[in-house]
Amino acid sequence: MPKLSIIIPHYNTHQYLRELLESISFQSFQDLEIIFVDDNSVLKSLQYLEREILSVHNKSIQLVKNLENRGAAESRNIGLSKATGTYVTFLDADDALCGRYSLHSRIEFLEQHPSYSGVTGYSVQIDDQGKIIYNQNSSSSIILEAMHNPDHLLEYYCKNVLNVSSNTARILFSVAGSSMFRFDDIQALPFDKEFEGEEDVEWSLRFLEKKLMRIQMIPYFLRRIHNQQYHLATSTHVTERVRQLAWNIYKTKQDALH
Repeated sequence: MPKLSIIIPHYNTHQYLRELLESISFQSFQDLEIIFVDDNSVLKSLQYLEREILSVHNKSIQLVKNLENRGAAESRNIGLSKATGTYVTFLDADDALCGRYSLHSRIEFLEQHPSYSGVTGYSVQIDDQGKIIYNQNSSSSIILEAMHNPDHLLEYYCKNVLNVSSNTARILFSVAGSSMFRFDDIQALPFDKEFEGEEDVEWSLRFLEKKLMRIQMIPYFLRRIHNQQYHLATSTHVTERVRQLAWNIYKTKQDALH
């Protein structure tokens, strides 16, 4: 049984797969399984994925094929149902891990701090050519403030969802890539397809409502910014529902303090 399960939904982003798989192979920690969930990609993209998987040696890799397009939320749930690791992390197929110790340092933290259900860091943004985007300073103060107050991460997160764009919420706490979880603590916490496009933000709010997460000032993954990202088409209705959820959680927490 592997110690870590990496769950990767894939939908027509085959051009980034080699960089993603190379970043996993580069990791110092290799006691892992990789679970790809292809969300009914076009034939060319699926065939490329299959070839890339065959080129990877010394790793346990599963490929689950959705017979219809089911979205990122359900694809992650399908991957989670196949996972056998003690820990779980999610990656998007167009992203990559950052550095050599991205996996090792998070697993080490969770093993040394059993009271935490998860650990997260932050992302380094890259463009569609893999080059670092340098105008990222707006996120630093948010992450730093939250890092020094880890027991209040939910409050920081809710306020950022409420007061600014959901983009900042993604910077503060991004499920894909930067976070790692104890499998037992998220097994019964599925992603909600009704929040497609913001499903990771909504899931994060529910996770933080009940579980303890530690945020670290460490870049754990490379987040690719390009014009085909699925969340760019998120409806205003879904975004407002996420904001309402954040408000309800924040209000409940504040009422409990008084």
